[in-house]
Amino acid sequence: MDQMNQELVRSIESNSVPTFLSLIHGNQILIHQRYGEAQDTVLHLIARHGRTAMADLVLNLESSMAGAQNALLDTPLHVAARVGNLEMVTLFEAADPSAFHKVNAYNQSVLLVACSRGRADVVRYLLQFHNKLLVELEKEDKSTTSIHIAATLGHTAVVREIMRVNLRFALRRNSSGCTPLHLACGRGHLDVAALILSRCPKSYKQMDDQGQTPFHWAAREGQIKIMEFMAASKPPSAYALTEKGETCLHLAVRNNQYKAVTHLGKKLDIRNIINQKDHQGNTPLHMAAERRLKSMEKCLIKLGANMYALNNKGEAAGVNAIEGISKSSQVETWPTSESEGVTNLPSFTSQPQQMMDSISNRSSEGNSTSSPRPKMSSPANHRQSLRTHQRRQRQKKVENQAEGLRNARNTIIIVAVLIATVTFSSGVNPPGGYNQMNGKAMLARQVPFKVFMVCNVGALFLSLVIVTVLLSIIPFQRQSMMKLLAVAHKLMWASVSCLAAAYFAAIWSIMPRVTGTAWVLVLVVSIGSVCTLSTMAGLGVMLADHARGKQRWREMKKNKRQGQGGKSGSRAHRHGKPERDTDIPNTKQAKCDSSFHSSNSDVDSSDASGKGYHVY
Repeated sequence: MDQMNQELVRSIESNSVPTFLSLIHGNQILIHQRYGEAQDTVLHLIARHGRTAMADLVLNLESSMAGAQNALLDTPLHVAARVGNLEMVTLFEAADPSAFHKVNAYNQSVLLVACSRGRADVVRYLLQFHNKLLVELEKEDKSTTSIHIAATLGHTAVVREIMRVNLRFALRRNSSGCTPLHLACGRGHLDVAALILSRCPKSYKQMDDQGQTPFHWAAREGQIKIMEFMAASKPPSAYALTEKGETCLHLAVRNNQYKAVTHLGKKLDIRNIINQKDHQGNTPLHMAAERRLKSMEKCLIKLGANMYALNNKGEAAGVNAIEGISKSSQVETWPTSESEGVTNLPSFTSQPQQMMDSISNRSSEGNSTSSPRPKMSSPANHRQSLRTHQRRQRQKKVENQAEGLRNARNTIIIVAVLIATVTFSSGVNPPGGYNQMNGKAMLARQVPFKVFMVCNVGALFLSLVIVTVLLSIIPFQRQSMMKLLAVAHKLMWASVSCLAAAYFAAIWSIMPRVTGTAWVLVLVVSIGSVCTLSTMAGLGVMLADHARGKQRWREMKKNKRQGQGGKSGSRAHRHGKPERDTDIPNTKQAKCDSSFHSSNSDVDSSDASGKGYHVY
């Protein structure tokens, strides 16, 4: 039988009709056999190779074979439409008209299969005699319809045939709200887009679910020919806004379509949209700066983008460009703290023009040859650079500490949620199970079980308290964050301790009384408990050591400041000047003392001890 099947397949491939006729007349069961991994019938193979005479022979013997489906639910009619054999399609229609209403495993009708391959003659025949297929098999909620797939692949003749039958299908939307014109513009099929616009002039106004028009799709994908055609035939389409208030320039910049942006600047009057803001106040230059597209920034600035436009966050569009200029210019570093005598600094966002003027003036002074710039003395310059370096190092450590505190807060929330989940599950399903008769716990009278329930409930509600507090309070100051995390951390210790105790009690309640394995299990649990307690004790020692170190650091700083005050006072006395009254709150000494306790003692004390971390 296998040999006869192979001969039958070879006869179909070589179009040997006499051999095929002798095989099926000698053994008609061959036409009901399945071939290959796709489980094709003989008629599937015949349709794939376009053997009309063989198909007529098989249908004369078994007309129901025209509707047979393979493993992918393709009928021979699907195969004939896919290869574009119109004669075979008409032959299958005469044998089994119901095959036109069947879809394959991908929910594709015969019409959609023909449209996907661009078989315009087959599509024309199907629409002429079976135009109801569009209504019956292609609903509004389908992800892809025949005209959508034809527009996506650029089959202009197929789109023309569908629109000739029913023009409204050119405005149909798929599951994403896209019309055929959206897909044609996104793929750059100019002929399809021109055809749809000629028959449906208002289709350029249609928006998808994201509020984007076909012109927006063309700009997003960088389809320059489509943009040029639509801007010439439908000028308002180039200036439409999305639901987010974005222009075609926003979408082109977001998708890094440099050529599309330059083309828009050359072919269109973009003065009204170059500085258009979306709902977040961002211009196209904001998007380019956010994505660090340097070439795009230069192009937009050359086209007239305003570098000083502010978004809703108060950020200037060209702030990165301004910072780049300031870094490349040879200018002095501005003071960064009030202690250096500067309180009003030029702002990049609020006073950009002042910043640029200051930079240009300083650069011109540095490049002047007629009046050389006086240099600072070497010791003073060294001290200034050293102070600047120390300030930067400390600021970096403070930022790292703030980030670490935020990460610790998020980690505590996650751990608390996990503990609450575990304790809730173990509380609902306690060790030993339930009595099926009355629903009571089997081990409810045992002391270990009671200890388990108390510890389990304690761990559950402590975790819920931690989650509720951390989610309800958002501190804006470091000291408030430290106090909140210290309390939450201690509650977490108590919750973890209750969880460990509950686990130990659960194991103790379900463990056999006197067996060798039981003692081994007791030993393992005891070792684990000792390790947990040792870890907590070690952390407690580290916490106490950190507290002592911070106190020593505060005393050292206080003594150092008092010593500096005494030296300055004796120096003034030696020079015949009266001593300053340091009790007056407006003096510099009082300011130093009052700001002493507000400094970041955790970072400074840890830095002084050389540990690089602190425990809370």
